This record gives sequence, structure tokens and C-alpha cells, in this order.
Amino acid sequence: MADVKISMIAMDLDGTLLGEDKRISEKNKAALRECAKRGIRVVLASGRSFESIRTFAKEIGIECGIISCNGARLDRTANGPIMAENCIPEATAVRLFDELRAANVYFECYTPGRIYMTDGFVERFHSHEARVLDLDGYRLEYIDGTERMRTEALKRAYKFVVFSPKKEELEAAAAKLDWPDVSVTSSWGDNIELMKRDAGKGRALTLYADDYGIVKEEIMAFGDQLNDMDLLRAAGWPVAMENAVDGLKEIARLIAPHHDCSGVGRVIEKWVL
Repeated sequence: MADVKISMIAMDLDGTLLGEDKRISEKNKAALRECAKRGIRVVLASGRSFESIRTFAKEIGIECGIISCNGARLDRTANGPIMAENCIPEATAVRLFDELRAANVYFECYTPGRIYMTDGFVERFHSHEARVLDLDGYRLEYIDGTERMRTEALKRAYKFVVFSPKKEELEAAAAKLDWPDVSVTSSWGDNIELMKRDAGKGRALTLYADDYGIVKEEIMAFGDQLNDMDLLRAAGWPVAMENAVDGLKEIARLIAPHHDCSGVGRVIEKWVL
């Protein structure tokens, strides 16, 4: 790989850049900082909200492009501006909302600065509670209320996320909602994520790279879950983590060490730096 030029590196967060403790290791930080020193652009690409992702960019201390909500939003840096949004059309968002309510499953809807949660469900994850976070001056609000979601969220919805500990429940929802204008993916074994069909991390990465005149062959991308599939396909050097799902490993050119062993940093040190 000595004769291959890498000009941009993109990576998922959970299960990829972050360890089991949800933190960035010092080795990973050092590798990304060295990339920035050498003029290699770094992009953080996650299903998380922009407000959440930018805190990691600030921690690393370098200028990062940010692909949030699985590609529905693209920001040039952690301080903006927004380069592109790919929201679910309102009519489609209304249909999805109605179908999910009829299925009686717990789901969330991501919008700019807000995550709406359906109420009336006992089984929730620890973070699914109403609260307002001040993330270095950026406000992220978790709103508990199905009716507020219906009246406030559907005009500018980035994505819906359905959570369930029951695999069969998720599979049934995925099969029913695989519409021509909707993409269905997953960021973990306990969820499915619903977005506009042509939205995705890969499309956002291509837009970002094109803006800087960087070709696919000069991009390296890291991921671990199905929602990273199109991110890796948008890169000339797709890298799957050791802990990645099998489908992702099948399209990878390299397999990185486990995410809890600084796999991203180790690959960058060996193959890029």
C-alpha cells in the first residue's frame, strides 16, 4: 500500500472508533491527530445526532466532517455549517409513524436538536428518558410523548429508530416497512432504522469528498454494523472491524483489530502513517 494515497478517512463511532467504555482511546486520538497534521481529512459518521457526535470531534481536537443520523445530515465541521440534509418527506414520515403506532412498538424520531420518544412503554433503554443536554453550547432535547412526535417531528424527520429485545418483532417491522421510498438498516442487534431511501452514510461521504476534490480511491472507511455498509462501499479502502457483522467483512479490503483494542488507530498507523 506504499504507493496508495489516502486523503480522507471516515469512521463510525459505536463499535468502531469507541471502545466498550464508549470513549476514544489515546491511540485512536493520536492517530487521527497525526492524520490531520498531514492534511488527511477526518470524517465521523454515525447514527447518532449531530450534537452527540460533535462532542467526540471536540475531544479529538481536530477539524472533522460530521455525518449524523446515518447520513441524513452532513456538516462541514463540528461547528457547522450544514452542507446537506436528506430528511424523510413529510407524507412518508406520517405513513411510517402510523404504521409503527399500529404495530405497538417502541420507536424514536430524530430531528434537528431533538429526539422524540413514544410514551407508554415499560421496556426502555437506560438513556431513553426525557431530558435536555447542553453539549458544549449545543442543545439536545429528548422529548417523551407520542403526540408531540406526531405534531412536531414529522415535518423534518431525519430517521425513525425501532427498538425491541425481540428479534422476530424487528424482522416483522423491517419486512413490512421496506417500501420503495424507505431504506431499512440496523446499527445494533436490538434495533432497525428507517430513513429516506437515497439517504445514507455513503452518499453523504461522497458529497463531502467531492466538495474537496477527493476521489473514492483515496478514501478509507471503518465500520462494524449494517448501517455502515454504504459507507464502506463509498471508499476505495473499506475496513471492517474484527467485531463487525459478517456482511460487512465480506466487502472489506482490510479487517481491523477489535474496537476495544484501538483497531482504528492500529490500522491507520500501519497502512496510512
